[in-house]
Amino acid sequence: MDQIRIGAFLKALRKEKGLTQEQLAEKLAVSGRTVSRWETGSNMPDIGMLVVLADFYGVSIPELINGERKSENMNQETRDTAIAMAEYSQVTAKSSRRKVIGILFITFGLFIIISALSIFPSESSWGSIYATLGSIILIAGIYLIIRQLVAKRAVRLSLVFGCAVLLFGFSLVNIVWPKRTQLELENRKAAQLPAFSVSALLDGSWQSGFARWMQDQFSLRDAAVNTQRAADEVLFRKAEEGGILLGKDRWMFTKLFTVDDATRKQLAKNVQAVSEFAANHPGKVTFLLAPSASVIYPEALPLGAPMLDENAMLDDIFAKIGQNADVIDLREPFTELKDEYLYFKTDHHWTPNGAYRAYEQFCSLKGLTPFDRAAHEPITVTDFQGTHYSATRLWNVENDEITYYPLDSLMTIYKITGEAAYEPETTENIVNMQKFNTRDKYAAFLDGNNGYSTIEGRGTGSILVVKDSYANSFVPYLTENYAKIGVVDFRNFKYGLDSTIEKEGYDEVLVLYNFQTFIADTNLIYISRPSTLS
Repeated sequence: MDQIRIGAFLKALRKEKGLTQEQLAEKLAVSGRTVSRWETGSNMPDIGMLVVLADFYGVSIPELINGERKSENMNQETRDTAIAMAEYSQVTAKSSRRKVIGILFITFGLFIIISALSIFPSESSWGSIYATLGSIILIAGIYLIIRQLVAKRAVRLSLVFGCAVLLFGFSLVNIVWPKRTQLELENRKAAQLPAFSVSALLDGSWQSGFARWMQDQFSLRDAAVNTQRAADEVLFRKAEEGGILLGKDRWMFTKLFTVDDATRKQLAKNVQAVSEFAANHPGKVTFLLAPSASVIYPEALPLGAPMLDENAMLDDIFAKIGQNADVIDLREPFTELKDEYLYFKTDHHWTPNGAYRAYEQFCSLKGLTPFDRAAHEPITVTDFQGTHYSATRLWNVENDEITYYPLDSLMTIYKITGEAAYEPETTENIVNMQKFNTRDKYAAFLDGNNGYSTIEGRGTGSILVVKDSYANSFVPYLTENYAKIGVVDFRNFKYGLDSTIEKEGYDEVLVLYNFQTFIADTNLIYISRPSTLS
């Protein structure tokens, strides 16, 4: 194709009409610069404009393309073909534009939905508002795509309606779906429908409560959360989820990078309270503080995780409390035994084996013969997923195991009515095996966390254990050494211990906590509260 020749021909045809480039441009609704480029041969008219120019100048398409007149009459067949080609080109271009716009709408809608669910907290109604907006944009994009693929209007509308039902229908389903009181996989209570009031509507609390209710009661919530967490791990390689660090070899660690001023003040109060309590009961108190799993397995932490210097804080705690109490530091023996199964990977507790190894250290300090595990038949529960898993919902989690010994020691759980005042409420086996069939399997030990309990043992003497939940898998081993074991959990026991120790005649006291609970527990200060009884 000789563009120079075509341009010269177009210029000659214009001059035959007695038009300037600007006048022609005005008639054709193009710019004068465009006409100039045609006539210089630097640019050619598109196929649609060729038809227009052929009509305007009264020549055929082939004549325009060849750059010379060959006949006086335009070949009708050629003209019709060109018109059809032009129309096809326009339809194709329009269809392509719709497809591009549809893809952009779908992409933008998905972006808004994902951003809304990721950025806004669950208690915010804005997340739901933006997610709804994103869904509308997404549906519009789907319609534009479907329009190119489906000819019948009724079918197109049916498909779009189906997509809308998938996006919004769950909201309607949730209204009639059976409501949950507990989110088992997340180990927390499910939000309930808030009571409506004008004041709650005006201050925004009702909207926030409604948003939480919709999210928690979403009929496919478990599957949605699992999918999100899988995407986070596989696509984005997240090293943290829900305050839990995702370490190597499927390890999960509680994130603890810093300690704020309030926690440091609470820690100082707790150290002082335990020290004063031990000073008031000389020779009776043993203090056992379990280190975090991250201290024993630092190599499994995510690369570069700036963990708190727990070792330095443990040194300080042991030094201060050790002035008045016997102290058991597990760091060295646990490090030597780190190849054993000492801590759960999906939970914040140590395993029953970790508890046993700590119990051995206690027996060594006290000159006791440890419970002989070889003389008993263990039972293993293989499908334990703990609190860390509930926070992370790791898609390819490796289940933990709980190995326990079905001891026949009985435990009496008391109803607390006052200081040194309590009455028997229930009697259970020290290991409530029915709890192994529930989500919170660790609660099988000591039947969870009760204010005050007593346990029958096979040994001699008595001991009072002041504890957090780490002690729950530890205490059963003490039945080998003591005739009576008392257990106090200050979460449900808001009194000092002096009156209870005097009333029950406890020979020893063991204070057993894990580091992360000990530094922040606001209830432990009750331990040094003096008796109010005369």
